[in-house]
Amino acid sequence: MIMRPLLGRTLLIILLTLSIQAQSWASLTFSDGGAHRVNCGSASDLDDLTVVTIAAWIFPTATTQNRRISNKGGNTGFFNFSISSTGTAALSTFIDYTTTDASAVSGDSVLSTNAWQFVAVTYDGANAPKIYHGTLTTALAEVSYASQTAPSGSRVTDNTNDFVIANASQASFNRGFPGRIAWLGLWNRALSLGELREQQFHPHVTSGNLIFMHLGFNGTGTQADWSGLGHNGTVTLATQSDHVPLGRLQ
Repeated sequence: MIMRPLLGRTLLIILLTLSIQAQSWASLTFSDGGAHRVNCGSASDLDDLTVVTIAAWIFPTATTQNRRISNKGGNTGFFNFSISSTGTAALSTFIDYTTTDASAVSGDSVLSTNAWQFVAVTYDGANAPKIYHGTLTTALAEVSYASQTAPSGSRVTDNTNDFVIANASQASFNRGFPGRIAWLGLWNRALSLGELREQQFHPHVTSGNLIFMHLGFNGTGTQADWSGLGHNGTVTLATQSDHVPLGRLQ
């Protein structure tokens, strides 16, 4: 007589918990060229990174050139990961150095519109950056390149600029990403391809994580940084949308 009500209440709690979890996973939608963004601030451990990885699940609704996945720095001191300003449906990254910028630009037609894609860039501080692309059905792989350049000179400081997701980190904020971003991670080390593939279908905090953010998890309120470092994001204009369908996330 006692067990039946207890089992009923337990089942109800489990169902409610699963319902809350299902509703919580989301993404944020940004506007092509608009001021929509998530600002994660400029704590000292985000400044002047010379070894770095950025990875994200994105859903571009257009491949407009020169639109940011993430950005730190202004006209100088920049470090951006973008839909390229050259080519067609290409990815690019540029890191500001005094003599020659570290950079990589993928070949054309890497990106598709209206589809979830996992993208990443790694940089080891000495050689040219690497760019990666995968989908819900294809494992992450390094892209072919239109250009790839190793740096020379010294890293130009970005310590006066915030780390911004889905836009440029400068006053004009006119490089808004066209579409949705569900998750973004930032590390202060260059992850291997194997490590990135582990992140692709099961994003999880690992050593060197500076930002680990499920965008939209908290609606359009403050976006929690699950790295444990407190680089929480402030949302401007973005709206909540469906999450990338990866199944149950832990």
